[in-house]
Amino acid sequence: MNLNHLRHFYFVAKEGSFSLASETLCVSQPAVSKSVRELEKYFEVSLLSRSTKRRNMRLTHEGRRLFEYARSLFAIERTAIDDMQALRELHDGVLRLGATPTVANYWLAPYINNFKTLYPNVLLSVQVASTPVISEALIDYEIDLGIIEGGEVSSTLINTMHWFDEEMLFITAYTGHKSSAMIRSELEQSVWLLREQGAMTRDVVERILADNQIKPQKIIEIGSNEAIAKHVEAGLGLSLLPKATVADLIQLNTLSEIKLKAAKNMRRPLLILNHPEDNLQSFAASAFQVILSHKIS
Repeated sequence: MNLNHLRHFYFVAKEGSFSLASETLCVSQPAVSKSVRELEKYFEVSLLSRSTKRRNMRLTHEGRRLFEYARSLFAIERTAIDDMQALRELHDGVLRLGATPTVANYWLAPYINNFKTLYPNVLLSVQVASTPVISEALIDYEIDLGIIEGGEVSSTLINTMHWFDEEMLFITAYTGHKSSAMIRSELEQSVWLLREQGAMTRDVVERILADNQIKPQKIIEIGSNEAIAKHVEAGLGLSLLPKATVADLIQLNTLSEIKLKAAKNMRRPLLILNHPEDNLQSFAASAFQVILSHKIS
């Protein structure tokens, strides 16, 4: 069935005449008449009862049935058009984000706030998990966008973009000053509290320690940055954590920053993950990426 023919028939039935239908559709009256004839030929029924004397027409029983189907079909079409427009203009829709813990805890909130201010009707969710879990969720289309801390994502099914660099700080229990100087030998002889092997933060910390020629002799593994900060505060050892995690604790005089002379490469990258093909990204995800591109201090 030719849907264009059905559309012409629908407007003839709705308007009650071929001339009004042709005006509404902005096509010639002969074209409308031909469409109706083709539709009758296709179904092998008469859809209209035409009267030459009264110059009008009436729907047959078959015509009334087909008109109801056409009305339902074009109502669905209108709903689909309106829905797609709402999604495109972000009057509606869903945004599913994935973020690693540090990103979710310390960086994401102001960007989400800006997004909700601009697009209040878009439903938003945030999955907080490790980089491997976020990567798999993106590949499986369970999230629209991922934001992670450090590390490398090797999958060809994921596009990786640099967001910004986050500062890392050496920390110790409060010494009476917000910062204290230490030399490399002192650092190496201390107990170090580090994330577990395989954690992205652990990879970054090991890279920074190696760049600064520090080889810890005693290591205790703890499963979260916040837990590490608490144990450092209690005097269990030293650590190297994101500034965002420990800045408030330094201001509260529960931790002190360790100043290492000529420290190198004391930053780690935060990354945005998305699908490599732009047509696979939702309008909401694209809009959120624009917001992420404007750094909030």
